[in-house]
Amino acid sequence: MNRRSALAGAGALASGWLGWPGAAGTARAATTAPAGAGPLQLVASFSILADIARQLVEDPPAPLAQAGEPAAAKAAIQVHALAGADEDVHSHQPSPSDIQRLTRADLVLVNGLGFEPWLDRLQAGASWGQRLVVASRGVEERRVGPVADPHAWLSPRQGSQYVSNIADALARSLGPSTAPALQVLRRADELRARLATLDQDIRRVLEPVPAESRRLITTHGSFGYFARDYGLTITPLVAGAGESEVTAGQMARMIRQIRAQRAVALFAENTMDARLLQRVADETGVAIGGTLYGDALSGRDGPAPNYLRLLAHNARTITQALIHFKPSEAAR
Repeated sequence: MNRRSALAGAGALASGWLGWPGAAGTARAATTAPAGAGPLQLVASFSILADIARQLVEDPPAPLAQAGEPAAAKAAIQVHALAGADEDVHSHQPSPSDIQRLTRADLVLVNGLGFEPWLDRLQAGASWGQRLVVASRGVEERRVGPVADPHAWLSPRQGSQYVSNIADALARSLGPSTAPALQVLRRADELRARLATLDQDIRRVLEPVPAESRRLITTHGSFGYFARDYGLTITPLVAGAGESEVTAGQMARMIRQIRAQRAVALFAENTMDARLLQRVADETGVAIGGTLYGDALSGRDGPAPNYLRLLAHNARTITQALIHFKPSEAAR
């Protein structure tokens, strides 16, 4: 594939031909609760896990619609997120209402891999700890020194394992072989198929990009799995990257890092302060390639209001930067 074909592929990523409908989609029915039973309560630690669960049980989201799926008066499972859209999960402070939701929850969905230390503290001695579902179980774990990288959901390849874990837990809770459980499992198959399509599309678009143009820098270390699975070098800024005020020494280290990496582009992240990144861009001459969505969805009107669109947005933003930008002279 030549550069022109790669540009066409990136445009196709932007146009939404990846195997699921676009922003609006088509309406579908919710997975239904058995007659006379109230909906199960699922509490997810953050917005992305909550959305994967909603993809499997609620109406909307739309992208997995099927003709002839029966309408329902009541969803079988109600899903709530503790840390919402555009919220930094790392700094989330549980509220009294969060604790009440956890206490009443039938299922508590967490990422695991050390991602939610604030939730680990709440779990000590709590009864809901026995209803915990770890969404990252079974991923191809990546480690940063002695510590596990928790951000596996940001690679479509690893996201399929999240879908399987969440769907299995939902189906068990709804009752094996019941209509709602079978509906969840069918939707999981559809969602995994769409993730596989996105995985193939990203590989095809990146194929002609040379190694020297596969170097990016982000504000936060969220994209290690994406980098590993697609042959990129994505490096977070050094200490202070999540702050707007840094010392002269920290700024000097950042500039040295970018020049050593010969980065193609810098990327902001939606839950991080972008002012520091702009200062670094001004100092180095390296372009800002856009905003990536790592630890949280965007709001409803943003570019990443659900999991599938978050992955597609990130893939499009990164691949377009790789194809259009060349390493800056300032970074050489």
